[in-house]
Amino acid sequence: MVVTSQKIDDVIEVGGNSLKNHPAPQQKTGIPKLDEVLNGGLPKYSVTLLAGMSGTGKTVLSFQWLFEGVKQGENGIYISIIEPLHVAVKNIETMEFYDKEAIEQKKLMLVNIEEDLNYEKFDAQSLLIHIKRLVEENNAKRLVIDPITTIIHAINDKAKETHFMIALKKVLAALECTTILTSNVAEPKKYSAYTIEEIVSDGIILLSYSIGENQLIRKLNVIKMRGINFRSGEVTFDITSSGIILYPKIPIDRSVATTEFKNRLNTGIKELDSICGGGFPQGHVVMLSGNSGSGKTTLALQFLNEGLENGEGAVYVALEESASQIKKTALEHDWDLEEYEKSGNLVFINPSLIDMYPDKFLYEILDAVNKTNAKRTVIDSMSSLESAAIDKNKLREFSIQLTGFLKSKGVTCIMTYLSENIFGAESGQLLGKGPSNELRLSSIIDGIIILRYVEREQSVMKLINILKMRGSAHDKKIWQFEVEKDGIKIGHVFEKYAWM
Repeated sequence: MVVTSQKIDDVIEVGGNSLKNHPAPQQKTGIPKLDEVLNGGLPKYSVTLLAGMSGTGKTVLSFQWLFEGVKQGENGIYISIIEPLHVAVKNIETMEFYDKEAIEQKKLMLVNIEEDLNYEKFDAQSLLIHIKRLVEENNAKRLVIDPITTIIHAINDKAKETHFMIALKKVLAALECTTILTSNVAEPKKYSAYTIEEIVSDGIILLSYSIGENQLIRKLNVIKMRGINFRSGEVTFDITSSGIILYPKIPIDRSVATTEFKNRLNTGIKELDSICGGGFPQGHVVMLSGNSGSGKTTLALQFLNEGLENGEGAVYVALEESASQIKKTALEHDWDLEEYEKSGNLVFINPSLIDMYPDKFLYEILDAVNKTNAKRTVIDSMSSLESAAIDKNKLREFSIQLTGFLKSKGVTCIMTYLSENIFGAESGQLLGKGPSNELRLSSIIDGIIILRYVEREQSVMKLINILKMRGSAHDKKIWQFEVEKDGIKIGHVFEKYAWM
């Protein structure tokens, strides 16, 4: 593409329309969570620069937005500068949002600028007139130029680039057309190749990725968006057969937390209910900490099964074992979780810990809780998340969001935690280093129950202690317990003479 002239001042008035003072309503993008990040969608009549390296998802997002426009009764135009149109279509025709009829009926026009102009050399004025004519003739309300980088490169003069970009923006705004300009960048954190694109644009959305062990880890960041309030910060996303799916941070209103200290949930263990002061308060988050094999999973399953038997929905997040293994373990105690799963009262979440997106994982839990109207949730175990190469600050952030959501729903949660230090090995000392301080979770954990072993007189005993139960009077003694066929059985207080 070669630009030979820059006489573009008069192009803005071609057609006789001048800019109007509009309020800036917002336009749905077709990506619900992106609309959430933007607090409603892209501002109408704006120009947004969609920046990213090759393969970050710019074209997919652009087409998803254009096809959403057709659904909303807004015609669109996709202008390809480099890629042949049949290649662009081939890349998105397997997506669920793809609508062949929209293209056949020309509600979405696909245009290759060089082919459509039918000659190799054209000037900036011709280009603007051509774009304006396309928008007017098709009554287009959404336009994508993919990429704008090539046009700017062809102009190759800073003053003329600025002149062209300002004129293009004015023309499109006068026609009440919202525009996405894609920008190919060579570095992950750059927004444009020539700077002028980002200066003139009303908004900038940056797409990027990093290479994980098994997959690309994709991120979206809204850098600016004039005229609206939006959420800043990186948002992880996937490209699926449904298109782009975002996993933004969930806003938590802690003022609507529905923890009820008077409403108690039975654990399925009569003695435990008693020493907890009548069961777990509704909406509490209880950390169940102990050594491997100390009975954490059994206690959590017993708590879950008790709720299921009472008609409550439940979610079990299995991070250490497969869901099938968890169900087999439950069957050993005659708890048939398969039955509840088939009825829809119970959902298992069994994610891979490799290349885990904490935000995506959080949405899996949220969706399952909403689907089952869960009253009880088990996370087994939090210590597995620590070993999943997740930064401790991100893990704490995840925990704060998760517990905030569960509390807002009045869901009672058990989080198991493997702690190798809690082992009563020395005479006169039972408590080891606690887990809540390591993750700085003390402020969001309502209860801590410690399970441990102690070896005395050629025998290993299991002990349980309620270390913390916020807002609830509870027994502070150390109790012996056993894991039996019908679950956890709590016996006698661990007497002092056993230490001697």
